[in-house]
Amino acid sequence: MKKSPRLYSLFAGCVALFLLTATVFSVRADEKEDLEKQRSEELKRVESMFKASVDALIAKEADPNDAKSIYELGVRYKKEAKDPLVGWDLFQRAAEMGNAEAQYALGMEYMVHIQEIMPREAAKATGAKWLRKAAEQGHVEAQIELAKCYSSGKGVKKDEAEAFKWAQKAAESGNAKAMYEFYRFGGGQELLRKSAEAGYVVAQRSLGLDCQHGLRNTPVDLAEAVKWYTLAAEQGDSSSKAYLESLKDVIPLLEPAERGDAEAQYKLARYIIEHDNIGNSSDKSGPEAIRKWLLKAAENGHAAAQLELAEAYAYFDNGIWWIAQGNDFAEAAKWYRKAADQGDPMGQGMLGWLYATGRGMDKDYKKAVEWFRKGAKQGNAEAQFGMGLSVREGWLKPYDSDKDWKTVADWYAKAADSGMKHSLPELENKRDYTGLQCKIAELYQGRYNLVKLLKDYEPFMFEPADRYLAEAVKWYRKAAEAHDSNGFYKLRDLAEQQDCEEAKDALREMAKDGNEKARETLKKNGWGEPEEEEDGN
Repeated sequence: MKKSPRLYSLFAGCVALFLLTATVFSVRADEKEDLEKQRSEELKRVESMFKASVDALIAKEADPNDAKSIYELGVRYKKEAKDPLVGWDLFQRAAEMGNAEAQYALGMEYMVHIQEIMPREAAKATGAKWLRKAAEQGHVEAQIELAKCYSSGKGVKKDEAEAFKWAQKAAESGNAKAMYEFYRFGGGQELLRKSAEAGYVVAQRSLGLDCQHGLRNTPVDLAEAVKWYTLAAEQGDSSSKAYLESLKDVIPLLEPAERGDAEAQYKLARYIIEHDNIGNSSDKSGPEAIRKWLLKAAENGHAAAQLELAEAYAYFDNGIWWIAQGNDFAEAAKWYRKAADQGDPMGQGMLGWLYATGRGMDKDYKKAVEWFRKGAKQGNAEAQFGMGLSVREGWLKPYDSDKDWKTVADWYAKAADSGMKHSLPELENKRDYTGLQCKIAELYQGRYNLVKLLKDYEPFMFEPADRYLAEAVKWYRKAAEAHDSNGFYKLRDLAEQQDCEEAKDALREMAKDGNEKARETLKKNGWGEPEEEEDGN
């Protein structure tokens, strides 16, 4: 924009003043007084010229007696970048006439811009002075900025009480930004919500984060988080758009979950479990949200949710801390039964175990076996193991070791192949039923030893003793390869003490696969190193 001749004259005067000032520092002492006099006269001339220029501008484009008119002219000059010096002077004149808007604008100019061309601390102090004048007239933005000044000690002595006072005054106006700033000064979480409801984008984004992460005692509520992110994003907030993008997989679940859709509720609970960026484990806000949605899904008949609740109460010590606060077998039994009644095999198997152990309900072996049978039929490992144990323990009829051992072994084998999820609770007799593969091997080995001892008598002479031994070796090896030390030692004992070739061959295969214990056993007994495979070259 083309400048007027008067502004060129002003600029030329400023340059001349600068040259005179610089010259003062390079002359002899006897000339210094004359130069200082010239500088003072030149400054007065420039100031007079500048004042006359601005006076003429005001007379032409504003009402000299109306502070608001002068302030608005200053805004126009600042906005149109005609001349910042003129704009500042117009603010100054309107501010001195008591216009709060001009006082605020002038205060911010000193805080942000004028400090670049005058001593920084002096600029800040002057800026704080004008902000206070505007604040005392009820100017909300000035009150906010003055609170920041007192909080940081910028232009004034740091004073948190004063900062809180001015932030509170600003918030009392109902201004959305002011309520957010007062919230930041410790005014309370409710102010954040009020600011967000009034449309302040920063508050909307902040409230969204609180709802997503469970911050500042806010319950995790993804529907609320999405609501506030959406409102902020609609105002162009890029961060909120990014947060919405990160939640794109959960957004389709929210409305159905709120409507009572059990599958959506369960998926929502699992989503929170699986995503570290949701909830806050330190204050249990995340676990509370998980518990809420799992419970809703379970109450609406979702078998997987029912099972997950039951598992938490029955196996709290295994670390499912985000649902239960401790073991509660009665509560576990309640949810296992609901899942079992819907045909869930794990629910059936575990309900059988609660009957068998008397945890959460009266002990009842008959009912235990009924539920084991249902779960085993569907391939549940816990139920299959329960079927084998019920035979071994004689829960329905006395155990006949001669007739029933193979039934027990077969049920245990099915359980081992199905993959047991739980290390099941001990029974009253304190038997250890961990190491299932070893238990199967021991049954076959025991039968092998009996048949070998009585091989000349019926009916033992017709039993396949060698096959029993091969089965024992197979299951000991499975146990050893699953890092069960007992399985390895039993396999080694078969090889060393009973000269079992099948056991030696198993050790050779294990050594070939890199098992160092097997390699050491072969070397110690002189059974040969495993053959190295040819590389084919």
